[in-house]
Amino acid sequence: MRVQLTKRQVETYQPQERPYEVRDAQVRGLILRVQPSGHKAWIVSWAHGKRRTIGPTTAIPLDLARAQATHAIAEYLQSGLPRIGQGKSHAPTLQDFIDQRYRAWATLELKRGHMYANLLEQVFAEHLDDPLTGFNTAWADQWLQLRLSTPTGKTKSPPTRSTAARDLACLRAALSKAVSWGLIATNPLFGMRIKGGQSRKVVRYLSLDEEARLRTVMAARDRHMIAARVSGNRWRALRQEDLYPAESLQVTPSMSCRIYARFFACNLAPLPSLHTDDGITGLGSAVTTQSHISCSTQRPHAHKVVRLTPKRRRYACK
Repeated sequence: MRVQLTKRQVETYQPQERPYEVRDAQVRGLILRVQPSGHKAWIVSWAHGKRRTIGPTTAIPLDLARAQATHAIAEYLQSGLPRIGQGKSHAPTLQDFIDQRYRAWATLELKRGHMYANLLEQVFAEHLDDPLTGFNTAWADQWLQLRLSTPTGKTKSPPTRSTAARDLACLRAALSKAVSWGLIATNPLFGMRIKGGQSRKVVRYLSLDEEARLRTVMAARDRHMIAARVSGNRWRALRQEDLYPAESLQVTPSMSCRIYARFFACNLAPLPSLHTDDGITGLGSAVTTQSHISCSTQRPHAHKVVRLTPKRRRYACK
């Protein structure tokens, strides 16, 4: 029978010789089952012959039972099987996996491996109690959207896409290790394409002010190095040692690498305007004498800043 259940009605139902059920008229699928022993329990049914027990009425009130039944019906309509109808997973939770297996292995086998374990605990703190099989690509997409829109406690701003992609890659690598250990059958994030941020390529022209500052700094450095070379030559002359070249340099086979490097170390100001017949070069082995270098003080072209790596740059003419 179907009844508009209330808290008082649930308490007044008495046991009979056989178990009987009372269906709630407000939430379709919610059932109150009364046993001959007097035990009362909530049951949710989402299809014919498909039902699961929510819990006893002494622990779960009517409002909570209705909410859980509504949620189970919604999951059934969306995915075909509510979570309450899934069998209990034997896969360990993410927290158990980190504490029992992954942290010790990562600390021993990976460089700064303990940092990866700490990262998993910090970034995925809300999912530490989820089984390893509970992660999938749909969950990862939702987590990524939430991650990119939630400010962090340290910077007070959302992380970049590259940071979020590295976090997901760390989780995927940990799940792959769980597969190799036989804890789960397959990696639920295997094959997922994690798109990072755009390349940080920087190609632009130096402004006149930037070029002037660059030349000023390099000229000041050269003057300091030249003064040091003059002082060093005085010291070396007193001891009858080979002097460093004063203004020009003629490379000979017997010249030491130290003298060669000393000369070019104090002649960096012309570097932004270097020209050779083969194109743009640095002060390397291809330049053997100063006559090969065109040290023009004019600004023939706007200079281009080309980022080779995040920590290294070279200045060249267009």
